[in-house]
Amino acid sequence: ERESAGVPRARLVYREACLNCEGEIEDVELQERGLCAKCLSEEELREKVPYLWVSLENGLQVNFAGVEGARELASRAKGGLLASVSILSSGEKRLEPLPPFTTDSLLREANRMGFDVGYAMNLAQDLFEAGLITYHRTDATRVSEVGLEVAKQYLLERGLAFAPRRYELEGAHECIRPTKPLDAQQLRLYLRLGLLRPPIPLGADHLRLYDLIFRRFMASQMEPAVVECQELLVRLEGLEARKEVWVRPLGQGFLALFSPALRFEGPYHEGTFRVKDARAWLASPVKPYTQADVVALMKERGIGRPSTYSKILEVLLSRGYVVKKGRALLATRLGRSVYSYLRGNFGPLISEERTRRLEGLMDAIERGEARYLEVLGPLYRELQEVLVPLGQAPGRSGNIPL
Repeated sequence: ERESAGVPRARLVYREACLNCEGEIEDVELQERGLCAKCLSEEELREKVPYLWVSLENGLQVNFAGVEGARELASRAKGGLLASVSILSSGEKRLEPLPPFTTDSLLREANRMGFDVGYAMNLAQDLFEAGLITYHRTDATRVSEVGLEVAKQYLLERGLAFAPRRYELEGAHECIRPTKPLDAQQLRLYLRLGLLRPPIPLGADHLRLYDLIFRRFMASQMEPAVVECQELLVRLEGLEARKEVWVRPLGQGFLALFSPALRFEGPYHEGTFRVKDARAWLASPVKPYTQADVVALMKERGIGRPSTYSKILEVLLSRGYVVKKGRALLATRLGRSVYSYLRGNFGPLISEERTRRLEGLMDAIERGEARYLEVLGPLYRELQEVLVPLGQAPGRSGNIPL
């Protein structure tokens, strides 16, 4: 991890961040090394706890975690053990639609669909260049007047209630939304007939991502849904598990277009029921980060920008700091070592708080609220305090001159 000039890479990173947009990616990358250093390693994933899954004769399925003797209990359960079901509460719930996509929420949902974050951004870029969606690098959920008209036209033509929401949040752009009142099925037809001829050929994955963006946006402009739900308590051989179930929609609302992973089942009644099937297995008690999780952490902790989320993950993977195993991200020995080195030698310069403050200063310069020389002066002096004791002053050969 050294440059050809013999300067430790970490000494260059912070200075690049002060100078240009790409430098911001490098600086934030240090934070992401920290996040991913907290990713599980393969060794840690080998630590397992026993789980038990049972299916009752009334159709209810439930998991029990940390069950001692799970395999023995699963064998006995198949022979006719009884489980009791109690209803802790039941009633109606009002579900508000999710807001339209921002960059981070789109990348998270696309990753759950099986798309890598970088691949999803490339698909979104193509859709944007084809004029089918609005700008895809945004942290705002705001809906413009044009966006409201697109939703109104599509929904009213199909006899669906239109409930306009502007989601007035700050941001340089509006939300990620379709530019035309065309759903994925219509878009596919228009492309096949040659009625739309985008400059970039669009494939099946483009249409899958477009469909996700389209339905999420339209749902955000529809009425809330009302669903019946139950909270259950299941007891089996001294074990207890709670489960909330969605029984049925009472008012369809936005669920007519967009159902966020809702599975309807039941209703269930109190009583004692025979165990129909049971299985036991060993699994890690915690799940490793996925790309979607890391994007969510960046957003939550104020690290990075909509334009850098996918790039940061791309760098982490290409340099071998983390590896993919299925959808999981696992920390490598190199990633942990680099993170430990940076934290030990440059901790004050690469903390999350420092990164947030630096990004705030860059925003202030962009808005004209601060002069860049006044910002760079204190940063340069701080670099001197850290680097001079290490034998490398800012501005020497091998560094980026200020």
